[in-house]
Amino acid sequence: MQEEIKQEKRWRKSIKLTADVVFKGGRVQFLDREYERFVAGELLKAEGSPGYIIIQSGERTRSLKANAFFHGPLIDAFVRLTGETDRAYWKSYLKELFLFRVTKTGKTYVPSTADLSSGDFARFLTNCKDHLADQGGHLTELEGREYLDAVGSRDKSAKDSENKD
Repeated sequence: MQEEIKQEKRWRKSIKLTADVVFKGGRVQFLDREYERFVAGELLKAEGSPGYIIIQSGERTRSLKANAFFHGPLIDAFVRLTGETDRAYWKSYLKELFLFRVTKTGKTYVPSTADLSSGDFARFLTNCKDHLADQGGHLTELEGREYLDAVGSRDKSAKDSENKD
């Protein structure tokens, strides 16, 4: 029984690490050397503990922060602009407007945003934001900062002004 409690405590202390890497010569190369050292330290702390690794190749998919921005502030802005409160309508409308695809065989489809790379999803968000502006809508100042966080492109002036506060 005591051994089971120790094992339970060990599992509760688990940590999940995610890193951008490049696969080279059968090895994993971290893109951020400082983070690589951090991960190595965490691996040493976990010495002898059970665990598992997930290896995923390809581009990173959209972030939870970007997805939350789309379903929250961005759709809110369209609701404010038009008065149409059906959020599912706005989600479908924007996806069809900017993600509509035609295959080589002529079939049409709208991909799930969950299948978009982070870069493709950032472009989608930018297209939606630009469309909002073209229609006379806007994001609040807070929503604008959330947009920059969601697309991962905090400009230098925004960072500088935050650092002054």
